[in-house]
Parts: sequence; structure tokens; C-alpha cells
Amino acid sequence: MAIPVKPSTQSVFQNSVQARSRYQPGFNVPVGGYDPSVFDAGLLFSLGTTVEKIPDWSIYPAARDRLLRYYWKQEPIISGAIYSIAARLKALDYKLIGEDQLHEELALMFKQADFNGGLRQLIEKTVQDIMTQDNGAFWELVGPGNPDAELVGGVVEGINYLDPAQCYRTFDPDYPILYIDPINGSRHRIHATRVLMFSNMPQPNELARNVGVSHLSRVLLSVRLMHSIQQYRREKSSGQFERAIGYGTGITQGTLRKLLQMVQYEDETSGYTRYGKIPFFTSMNEITLNILDLASIPDGFDLMKETEVYVNTVALCFGVDTRELWPATQTGATKADASIQNMKSRGKGLADLITMLEDTINDYIVPEGVTFEFDFVDDEHDRDTADLRGVVTDYLTAIKNAGGIDSEQYKAMLIHEGVLDETILEENEAPEELMPDPQQQPFMQLPPGANPPNNMPMQETDPSANEQQAAANKSQLAYNAALIQTARDFWYGNLSFVGLVSDMDMVVRRYVKESVAEGAAEGGIRPGDFLPHELTQIEMWVNGEQNYVLGFAEYTRDSKAQDKDFDIILSRIDLWVNRYSLFYAKGLALANGDKKKKWKRGPTEDPCVDCIKMDGRVYRMSTLDKYEALPQSYTLTCTGLRCQCKLEDTDEPLTRGIPPKFGRT
Repeated sequence: MAIPVKPSTQSVFQNSVQARSRYQPGFNVPVGGYDPSVFDAGLLFSLGTTVEKIPDWSIYPAARDRLLRYYWKQEPIISGAIYSIAARLKALDYKLIGEDQLHEELALMFKQADFNGGLRQLIEKTVQDIMTQDNGAFWELVGPGNPDAELVGGVVEGINYLDPAQCYRTFDPDYPILYIDPINGSRHRIHATRVLMFSNMPQPNELARNVGVSHLSRVLLSVRLMHSIQQYRREKSSGQFERAIGYGTGITQGTLRKLLQMVQYEDETSGYTRYGKIPFFTSMNEITLNILDLASIPDGFDLMKETEVYVNTVALCFGVDTRELWPATQTGATKADASIQNMKSRGKGLADLITMLEDTINDYIVPEGVTFEFDFVDDEHDRDTADLRGVVTDYLTAIKNAGGIDSEQYKAMLIHEGVLDETILEENEAPEELMPDPQQQPFMQLPPGANPPNNMPMQETDPSANEQQAAANKSQLAYNAALIQTARDFWYGNLSFVGLVSDMDMVVRRYVKESVAEGAAEGGIRPGDFLPHELTQIEMWVNGEQNYVLGFAEYTRDSKAQDKDFDIILSRIDLWVNRYSLFYAKGLALANGDKKKKWKRGPTEDPCVDCIKMDGRVYRMSTLDKYEALPQSYTLTCTGLRCQCKLEDTDEPLTRGIPPKFGRT
């Protein structure tokens, strides 16, 4: 593959078969007569008959594909599924590996792809047609040489998308595509070196010429059934259907009509618009009125069940997890069930499309020495892995705290379970003179036997500490360990940037909620006792903390790119861990909103002005929480990182007024 040169925007247009086939020099209007019998991707059909008229699969897919292309835009679940998958692949970032001097030229080519629509637009169109067209999708490769002959020198000018409805697969291996212009009907052969063809499940029938069976084709039978159900609901609700036939004896049609008109007139003059009088008719003869129902559906029909079956069928035929298309609504659906479903679907639909696109770009577009890769991360898989690490770490930590294993055995078992990387630990073991100075680190209360991480020295434990505080200390240690492990995974290449953000979000969500729950438990409130507005408040706290995740991830990425030591990340992690006490206090405030608390300044050698002002002040917890006047709060002048202040129960009188405004408020 030749080394690409800087592509010309003009050549991307002029040398394309789509541009050459429509215009002649000096004219701004289409030339030639339009022949609708050749190919027609623009015909409109009645939705009520489209599905039933779609022809069977054939090695000549034009007629079927025209109807499929029109229909999928009208069926909401199918269109939602196609949008979800296309949008996910379109949003993927990519990276170029090797031959750095070529990256700029390739990036410009991708930017000008599809007539300056860009690579994302090209991918979105491709995925749409692969999923809905048996004929598949087509890329035109623009490069030097005669546009009607073999491509010379590789793809150096651009990539344009070809409408598959205008591409006929010939039986000529040298010119496999005949392009029919949709405006003037002119025909143009495309050489095999100038076109790339995609299809899903290409058929082994030699005459099929790699015509495939699209995702939509595979699910069409279920689509027809759901279409009938939706049509029934639409016509019944809009009144465009004969719902029933009324018949009776003993009264003529004219007499019945006059009776109803008379009552309607009386209702209108009386101002009745919704509920009117009941028509009464007296007669010496017997009168019978009946209705013959024409619009009811069979007994036992459950729309929700039918819809869920339909969505599962769509997910099966599209090769994705059902939850990509529809939330888990069935009774008893658990996270474990969702994880199993995700594992089963992993590597199918999305991976198939990603692999197809990557292989095509690497084999036919980028030059030798450069590899194109999508930055695809299975977030669900990453979360499952992180959850498993958390369970293993908590289990081994409990054994260690109980005295069952020592620190070396604890580390060895974490390495054995894949939680820690032994080689990374050996490479980055800090020399003793570089270990953090205990006098410069925030202290924590730890349960007996617990060993803090390197960046969190231990203070003497108060033997009388209650069980809730001991549990909170243990959880705070686990929070610290989880943050460090996540940052290390990214730092040493075991986690992508997107994975870092995703894992950080998960860790923050878990431990912020846990800290609030532990604080509330100290006040006698269990997690199941939270009121709806309290759950909403907790969710707001979680979201507020997650707002800082991206900034932390970018700081970590930039520090790594600048070849800084990993220790610089530990100081940032301290900020997160120290705020655990803040959310513990918020949970306590939820439980004891009217309880009086006295601010007691900690033993920090150089306290900030806010901590000095608050020392000895007494407020209700609800007041402290309302004004964000809590120890370890980010609004403190010291940002809460070194804050060792705490709140104590007191019977002293309340301080008059509201808490003073902090320096960062």
C-alpha cells in the first residue's frame, strides 16, 4: 500500500463516480433522461401494505431492499435498535498505531471522507445499510489513475459512500459493481480496486455474489407480527376501522336516528359536553338492540408480553444484549441476570461490525506500517471485572483484619487473584527515602489490626471506637484502595481512558452511597428506611461527586503523558478519600437533622481560617448541611484535604445566626 499524500478536497469530488456521472462541464443541471425502471430508491409506499408486499430473499436484492429501506424508518422499535447500534459505533474514537509521520495525512483523509462528511458519517451510513440492506454497503476508493480503470498508488485522495440501492453486483470479478446514477440513470462500471463491499451473513451461493441476509431480513417475520399489532392499535384508537355492527328489532333506523338527534340537541342546549341524557323510547312492541364485535383481539392477549418477546427476538437477530434496546422490566431481573446476558452477547453483533470495519480499513486503506483501531471498551465487562475485584479485595481484607493472614500473604493472594500486578508493584516500589512523610498526611481512625495503604498513614486507634466508626474506617480504606487500583490500571496500560472514567464513576457511586448509609446508620436509619426525597438527595450527592471524575481522569492522563511519577496521583486520590467523612456526616445529617452538633477543631498544625472560625460553634445538623458547613468540605479554605475537625454531640446552647461563609463558597 502506497504512502498517502495530503488529499485534495477537489479530487475527492471530481474523481468520484458519483460526481462524474451527474454533470457535464458548463452545466449545473442533470443531463440525460431519467429511467425509473433501472433503479429507484425514492418511491413511496403505503405503510399499511409495505410489510406484506416485501418480496422473499433473492440473489437480486434491489426490489426487496427498496421496501426494507422504507419500512424500517416507520417501525419504532426496529428504528430505535438501528439508531442505538449505529450511534454507538459512530461515537467510537479511533487510534492510529505506528508510523507517526503518516497520522496527520490519514486524519485529514478521514475528515474529508464521504464528501467532507467525515469518518463518523461514513460509518453511520455503512452500519445502517449493513443492518437493513441485503445488498449491504459500498465504499468508493478515490485515488490517482483513470477513474474508470485500476486504482494506482493506493487510496491517497479519499473515501466516499455509495448508495447500495444504486449498486448492482455484476458477475465480472474485475468490475464487480455497476453504479446507476439515481438522477440521470447513467451507468458506470467500478473497478475492483476502487470499491469495497460489505454485507452481513454473505450467502455461500456462488450466484449470490456475496449478497447477504441483513439484520432486518432475519427479524422480518416478527416485524410483520408487531406491525399488525401496532396497526390494530392505531386504527382502533383513530376510529378508522369498523369496530362493530349494531343491529336490532322493534324500531326502525329512521326512528332511532331521530331519537338520538333529539337527545343530542337537548344536551347541547343544556351545556352538556361529556355526559348527556340517556335516550328513552317507549313502544308497545319489544325492542332489541345488539352489537356484533369486529375489533376485539383474542382472549389472553398481553401487549407487554408480546412486546418483550418481540424485543428479545430483535436483539437475538441483531446480535446484541436485549438491554441495549429495552430496559429489564421482568419481575426478578437481577444484575447477575443482566451480566450473564451481556456475556452471552459479547463478541457478536457489535464486535462483528467493529472487526469488519477495522479489517477493511487496515487491509485496503491505511498504508503498511500503520494500524487502525477503534477504541472499543465493553463497559459492562469492565464493571463486572471491577465488581469482582471489589468482592475479592473485601473478602481478603476481612480475613486479614481478623488475623487469618499477614500483610505479605494478603498481597500475595491479591496478586494470585489478579487484583494486583506483581510486575508493576516491583517496578514501582518506592525507596524508603521517598515514602510519604506521616506528618504531612491526613490521619484516619482505623480498626484494630488494619494496615493503611502507603499514602495513608495510621493514627493510634481508639479502643473504645464504636462498631459503626470501625466499619466506616474499613470502607474508607477500601475506597482508597479501589481508587488507587483503578488509577494504576490506566497508568500501566491495563485500562483505557474511557475505562478509567467508567470505573471511577462506578467506584465513586458505590462508596459515596456507602458512606452516606454508614453515617445514617450511626443515627439509627437503615438504607431501606430512606424516604423518596432522601434517596433523591443522595443521588444528587453522588452526581455532584461524579462531576469531578472527568477532571481527575484527564489529570491522570496528562500526568502520564508528561512522564511524571505515579505518586503525584496519590495526592489527588487523598482528596477523594478524605471526602468520605463528608458524606458520612451528610448521612448522619439525614438521620439526625435536628440534633445539635459542636464543631471541634482537629490537631492540624496549621489550620485554615474557616476551621478556626467554626471551632466551638453549635448548630443543628440540618443547618450545617444546608450551608455546607461540614468538616472535610471542599468549600473550606483548606479544601478539606488536611482537615481533621469533627462534630461532637453537645447540650450547649445553639450559636446564634447562620454559619459563616467559607473561603471557597
